[in-house]
Amino acid sequence: MLSMIKANFQANNSARDKSSVGGFGSTQNQDLTEVNPSDHKTSDELKSEAEKPTPQTIQISARRLAELVHREGGLAGTDYAAIEGVEGIRAQQKAVRALRAETAYAAAEFYEEYSLNCTIFGKEAALEIRGRADLLLKFPDYWQVVEFKSFRGPKLKLAREGRAEHRAQALLYTAMLAQAENFSRPSYETLLIYVSVDEDDYLLIRFTNTAAELRDFLESTARSYLNQVANVIRWQERRDASLKAARFPYAQLRSGQTELMREVLACMRDKRTLFVEAPTGIGKTMATLYPSLKALAAGYIKRVFYATAMISTRDQAQTALQHLRENSLCLVRSIYLTAKEKICLQPNYYCEQRICPFAVNYYKNLPDALAELLNYENLDQTVIQAVADKHQLCPFELSLDAALYCDVIIGDYNHVFDPRIRLKRFFDDEEEAPIGILVDEAHNLAARGRQMFSATLTLSGLLKLRTLWQKEEYLPFTQAYQALKASLEAFIAIFESIERIFSQAEEPDIKTKLPRLGNSLCQSSLTEDWVLAGDFLALRKKPDRLEASLARLIRDLRQFFDEQWDFPGRQEFLQTFFDLLHFQRILSEYYNQAYITGARRLGDDCYLSLLCLDAAAFLSRSYYDKHPLVFFSATLNPQVYYEKLLYSKATVDPPERLRLPSPFPRENQLLLVESSLSLRYQDRAASLNAVRETIFRACAEKTGNYLIFLPSHAYLKQLVKNIQAYGRPEKTRIIAQRPGFNSQAKTAFLDSFKSYGEETLIGLAVLGGMFSEGIDLQGEQLSGVICVGVGLPGISPERQLLAEYSDSSLGSGFLFAYVFPAFQRIRQAAGRLIRSETDKGFVLLIDKRWGQEPYRGLFSAEKRPHFLEGPEDLTLCLQDFWQQNEN
Repeated sequence: MLSMIKANFQANNSARDKSSVGGFGSTQNQDLTEVNPSDHKTSDELKSEAEKPTPQTIQISARRLAELVHREGGLAGTDYAAIEGVEGIRAQQKAVRALRAETAYAAAEFYEEYSLNCTIFGKEAALEIRGRADLLLKFPDYWQVVEFKSFRGPKLKLAREGRAEHRAQALLYTAMLAQAENFSRPSYETLLIYVSVDEDDYLLIRFTNTAAELRDFLESTARSYLNQVANVIRWQERRDASLKAARFPYAQLRSGQTELMREVLACMRDKRTLFVEAPTGIGKTMATLYPSLKALAAGYIKRVFYATAMISTRDQAQTALQHLRENSLCLVRSIYLTAKEKICLQPNYYCEQRICPFAVNYYKNLPDALAELLNYENLDQTVIQAVADKHQLCPFELSLDAALYCDVIIGDYNHVFDPRIRLKRFFDDEEEAPIGILVDEAHNLAARGRQMFSATLTLSGLLKLRTLWQKEEYLPFTQAYQALKASLEAFIAIFESIERIFSQAEEPDIKTKLPRLGNSLCQSSLTEDWVLAGDFLALRKKPDRLEASLARLIRDLRQFFDEQWDFPGRQEFLQTFFDLLHFQRILSEYYNQAYITGARRLGDDCYLSLLCLDAAAFLSRSYYDKHPLVFFSATLNPQVYYEKLLYSKATVDPPERLRLPSPFPRENQLLLVESSLSLRYQDRAASLNAVRETIFRACAEKTGNYLIFLPSHAYLKQLVKNIQAYGRPEKTRIIAQRPGFNSQAKTAFLDSFKSYGEETLIGLAVLGGMFSEGIDLQGEQLSGVICVGVGLPGISPERQLLAEYSDSSLGSGFLFAYVFPAFQRIRQAAGRLIRSETDKGFVLLIDKRWGQEPYRGLFSAEKRPHFLEGPEDLTLCLQDFWQQNEN
């Protein structure tokens, strides 16, 4: 029996207590100042001094509580509820304005986003429920709680009573309000209002409950949840005890690890943003995970999310956690999130949730599956699929639900930042404790971020939809069919008008035709707000007229697919529908001065894109002042470049910064620059012979394995032909990367480096490609790396527009669009060489531009290269280096 109920009602939407951090099983009421990173002199002292109070307090939002306890049925539910983002906000605002205009509400006081808070005590834990009711209406003698949900499509598709979790959420708010008044009124009224996004329509559901009914509902909901998580609570108590007692899992700390761990712990405690450049060999994975788990035990964060772009680094995180379990006796439950298409058990029904047998009874079967998964500490793909198959559940959705009970989640950047894939259940609930986010290989996020917030539609995808008209079995000539046909043809006409511009691009009067095209995309007329370069067209204005046409097409597609939801090939058509939805969302929610509208002709196809030139504000919105975050990489330099691309708050709230030196002896690596050869595009043919001779000369002083990174596949092909024509040294084998290398070809290429000492191996690869990052060739497997060229990205209209934008907003367009990304490629390629304290070898950079600014100024003080004075100097330098490093 829940014997005690304590409520704290915040009538004026006051701010939540920022010092109360914790969450699902986290420690509450700690003096957070007790744990000071500067006090942690060694890893063994990375502990929290505070003791956990009894009973333990679990924080949860009313929305999450309603979902976990009251969800019913399968995954499909209805397509017409839970519209999010700007559209949902607009729908709610529209509904509030309508209520204010009603004479029945003239006497009411309106309180929007009304904060509510109550704590319910059970035997083993206290449940603190927080939430914000969309609207409270105060009449002279009673209150009315209003919860809004938005929907699309006909109102008849909605359940007359609403969705169970929506009813429960609304009733929880009313019960919390009633508790604040000590259940003093005989009855309370709740309104659940579904508001149409597309039309001026709504569904109003009214509940009237007695005070006793609301008390019982609040207590029974809390009791049900506490019963569900009783084992989890006991697990977390044991977990926290093990983490507080845990020692660093390795006998020796590497140089820089203690400082890194201090800063990470401080970041988690203070909910800050930290940029870390930590070279290879420091042990970044463990030095970020270990203090983050200490922060978890101290109650600073609710869980840890380890985000990275590469499978290899996700594997490293899993390995580090296993070492913590084995060497430090830590209890840590972790999950590895696998992409939906890779973990699906029913590819024939892929995401057809109305008919997939793993979706139709999802919430009925979920509790038993979760109970079984909680017996594991490492929830990988194999475990998730086995349990999902046993209980007939979608493995992807099961992994997300299981992650709610995990201490560490390992996933992709997309799970944190991408508006299409972002896991809102973890990152967007402001009523729950923060999540500690670790972003590994953070140098990759800048370009990935721009891609996440860009969107593209293709003419070929739209023409596939047109084939529906050619299939007699899909010709019912319903109203939905006729409406869709008209809206689709109108949208295709926009693409066809773009194609006509490309076909007339060489005509002398093209400049007079471009504004007319712009008028089909934009409400306002265009003058000089466009760029035409060959098969690329860009507009510097938001295509607001296109937005209206797109909205009509999406509306008609929704209705058509709802009527025709079981025809062959529907999944193929749905993909174009999803692309349209993403395009619409980018256009309505994100498009600003950092965007351009671009069109490109590629062969017979036409692409229309919303190109994001700067995603910093959108990325920052995902975490700033919500979650502590650590960006770390071996090549996060220059830091000002990455800060401007990943963090938009630097001018008002500078991030924390940490730059650590390499833990390896400097004498183990020789950095050389050959700056007499021009690798500019127009000079490459003339310098090709000299480049070949320089490569062979550098590899001649030691029989070993060498990686040569080249500007492009085309240049690699030219170099191979040159070698074939002029020959290669004896006992030298050459292998080359080819376009379209698959995983097997990549493995075979790398396997060649496992043999060494008998002959010289020269591997030719493309700079910035699959061999520039994420490979680990230690010891004698790699003796040298040669980078030919400075690594500049290819010149394109899109890149030029990025440079123009960077020049106006960041101060140096050429640096931000070309030079800094180029240097990143070089550093990543050079980083393949020294992977451990015993590795030795040389890096040779070949390009005349390395001796000129701004390239020469990119080298840090501790990594100043030796500029060669000729071929003989190269030979002498390498002879001396290898003599000094003989084993």
